[in-house]
Amino acid sequence: MHTLLAAALVSQTLQVYSEFRRVGPDGTIIAADRGGQPREILSPAVARNAYVSFHVVVSVSAGKPYTLHIAQNPEGVVQPTLYREIHDNGIPDRLEEIQPPASGRATAAYWLDLWIPDKAEPRRIRVEAQLYVDDRWIIYPLEVRIGLARVPEYPVTFVELPPPASPADVFASAPWRVAICGEPERTTQVGPLTVRELIRRNGLQDLALARSQKRLDSQEMWCGPRLWTDPEQYLRAVRDRLLRHD
Repeated sequence: MHTLLAAALVSQTLQVYSEFRRVGPDGTIIAADRGGQPREILSPAVARNAYVSFHVVVSVSAGKPYTLHIAQNPEGVVQPTLYREIHDNGIPDRLEEIQPPASGRATAAYWLDLWIPDKAEPRRIRVEAQLYVDDRWIIYPLEVRIGLARVPEYPVTFVELPPPASPADVFASAPWRVAICGEPERTTQVGPLTVRELIRRNGLQDLALARSQKRLDSQEMWCGPRLWTDPEQYLRAVRDRLLRHD
């Protein structure tokens, strides 16, 4: 079970998951992303000139009003953007940008993007998801660790993506399979913003950082059938290793 850091008030809860644990309209992780044990989001390491992303899940009784705030201390170090996740056939994919605080009366999932500026000082900062419900606050704190790693500029493209029902790590792995295995990809017109697209964007960031560190992996790791049954294995095999390099 994912460790719930925030307190729960009756059936009102607040949880934060990695980008690889998409959550359905009932507040539980969708079948495609359930493999393995969900990672505790406690103190994520981040690179500069890059995004880091999370799913923020509000679970409330039907009809219970709430507001969701995003705070940081000190202020202004990172740039948060919040999106409401829209479910199609039970899978969150389309995104609608909203200005915090978000409000609602039903269980909902939000995508939280944190942009780490190029010139951000390596340090630890506190970012909080703050849920106000039943005249009380539920707080989920993150200690965000800004490291020395910097993602270089890279070309941004829009391509046809695997279907939403694919495991989440497939979208992040796609740029690696193109670069290392020579898999073809078909460019497409810019369409509605999706969870899949932003997971792929984060994979492009990882690939650009790996190239700058001269740490591209072998064909054995990327070419052929999907290696992992746990979508968060991508984090352990790729992103954690790149961010430890500094």
